[in-house]
Amino acid sequence: MIAPGLLSYGLYQPTTRVQTEPADLTPEARETMYQTGNSTFARRVKSELAKPWEQQAWVGVSEGDSWFDYTPSFLENPFKGDLLAQLHQTGKFHIFNLGKAGDTLENMAYGTEVGSNARPIPCQLLTTVETVRLHQPDFFLLSAGGNDFSGPDGVELEFYLNHATSGLPALRRLRAQETFQNYVSQAMQTIINAVTQAKPDIKIFIHGYDYAMPDGRAVFRTPLGFNFIGPWLQPAFARNRIWPESARYQVIRELIDMHNRVIEVLAKTNQNVFHIDCRGVLAQNSTDWANELHPTVAGFGKIAARFEEVLLEVLS
Repeated sequence: MIAPGLLSYGLYQPTTRVQTEPADLTPEARETMYQTGNSTFARRVKSELAKPWEQQAWVGVSEGDSWFDYTPSFLENPFKGDLLAQLHQTGKFHIFNLGKAGDTLENMAYGTEVGSNARPIPCQLLTTVETVRLHQPDFFLLSAGGNDFSGPDGVELEFYLNHATSGLPALRRLRAQETFQNYVSQAMQTIINAVTQAKPDIKIFIHGYDYAMPDGRAVFRTPLGFNFIGPWLQPAFARNRIWPESARYQVIRELIDMHNRVIEVLAKTNQNVFHIDCRGVLAQNSTDWANELHPTVAGFGKIAARFEEVLLEVLS
């Protein structure tokens, strides 16, 4: 059976049926659903149901980017790990994670990825919807949008910047506002609608990141200067000759604020949508930020505490 809204979202194609059982999913979707971190999910949830209700952990499904899928955290500290790992360690949540580092909001909502044969891969939202239907979680977490305006080597970020010698403000503010208020908002609303159709009483939580640090730090940097991943922000500012450092930071702050305002509006206009505001949780230093876009293990611990606070306030 096709979810009523999927046709209107353009997510359903005649050659692709909406799967109702994990065994029916495409190979790409099965690989995502049964990644290592999710392998014991069903068993753990079943064991929770044997406990008294007041002792049971809350069950969730998450979709997102590297804030929900950050392997370097486990290299830094394998006993704590990233944001979702630290949420799990509280013993209060069981979360089935569909997040994938590098994923974009556009792909999560509409589908942009193609296979090696240049044929479109079924939209990620199909997998998200069926995962929610299968597990019937209490809540859904969304981490999305950061890669849409950062991206590799700052290429996407340049879309919002003026060259310093133009005499114009560093940020193309009207362009950024139009993108966030229309495109970003609609993409998130598409995900909200689809997830809500899969489970009408589900609580949906969306976070808007903290103020990133455009200082040029990559995930890994070798002695020869090769960057394994990143940087994502500073190159765009350098190509547009935007200095000093304070000017770059101000642009990022404005973009992050715009992103959070979108989520605030969605939370006000959708009954079961809640905003997790992470701005100001992290200090602007290398103790809390491992690189331009990702917190350290300690930083993720602070973010996890904010998540826990908001989740329990709504769910309890």
